[in-house]
Amino acid sequence: MRRHLILAVAALTLGGCTTVKPITLVDVPSGQQVDLQRDQEMILELAANPSTGYRWQIELTCSAVLDKISGEQFIPASSAVGAGGVAAWHFRAARTGTDLLRLVYRRPFEKNVPAAKSVLYVINVR
Repeated sequence: MRRHLILAVAALTLGGCTTVKPITLVDVPSGQQVDLQRDQEMILELAANPSTGYRWQIELTCSAVLDKISGEQFIPASSAVGAGGVAAWHFRAARTGTDLLRLVYRRPFEKNVPAAKSVLYVINVR
């Protein structure tokens, strides 16, 4: 009886340790591979300054492996008017597999103008 109790307590203790910590990507260079475990959360932060009219836009959504938990949130670097900062998105690795996450930095009102910057990440979910 005591052995079964010890095994049950050990299983519960080890089971609680399987929670995967979120990963935060801060201005990670384009072309990087990002490895996630299923149900792991990922926060992506890219330098931005919306006062210039430029915004990051997701072009390839990774709908095959990622769920977007939150839309873009701008976090200013200071309280100064026109200050830059970071644009942040929150994702969850919902399904196993591999997909691409591509974002472009452009002015949405400028049509047929190439993006000022772009990033592309290979997302692998195990």
